[in-house]
Amino acid sequence: MVINGARDPLAMGDDNYGRLCSELKFFLADSTSLPHRPTHLVASHLLKADAFIAAIDAMNNAQNLMREATKQLELVVKPLDAKLRWMRNILPTLTPGDDSILIAFGLDKPVPHAYEELKNYADAADAYWQTVALEPLYAPHAVACDELAGLIADFEAKRMAQLSATSAYAAAQNAKDIARAEHHTEERAIFGHFAAYYPDGQDLYWDQTPWGRASGAGEEPGSRRSRCRRFRISRRGFTRIS
Repeated sequence: MVINGARDPLAMGDDNYGRLCSELKFFLADSTSLPHRPTHLVASHLLKADAFIAAIDAMNNAQNLMREATKQLELVVKPLDAKLRWMRNILPTLTPGDDSILIAFGLDKPVPHAYEELKNYADAADAYWQTVALEPLYAPHAVACDELAGLIADFEAKRMAQLSATSAYAAAQNAKDIARAEHHTEERAIFGHFAAYYPDGQDLYWDQTPWGRASGAGEEPGSRRSRCRRFRISRRGFTRIS
């Protein structure tokens, strides 16, 4: 099967490139690659094609895990954010007309949105809460304020899981890029091998390959024939025209 864009594989997306790997494996095992099959390249191509296909599968799996970890983190951010906003609203009711009660908690500033800033904000509020939790002034809301520590712990656990999943995805992306680069070198050698036998990109033989025919007439880039200079004869001798 001809793969669109296979003649310029660097411009292909990973999924399409994976299809090229699979089709090239099939092509090299099929009789259509004869009589000029590059037998000296087949084994190494199989290894590198399989390595890329495995790498992209691993990357996609890592991406799914990262997305799930991010979703789980977002689920615990909401109750933590809500608890901090509730404390900002409820604590001043213990000292009517005096909102300075919020200052020691650090709650006099707006609740931040960025994860790390939110964690620091919550830690500061809980740290002070632990010092005043048993004071009679806070008794009406002590049980609800005690919940802040658990929400912070849940957030921290989910945040660490999300960071770990993000790191794993980045590593999987890097491994995929390396596997693709290694396969690309092999694929270009195989393409060049066939181009040596079929230098005309419009040769019908290319329709039996994963690369297909070139979009325009002419020889394959890099072939000896395509590098030949053209001349015309004049009374002054040979004149180069291209």
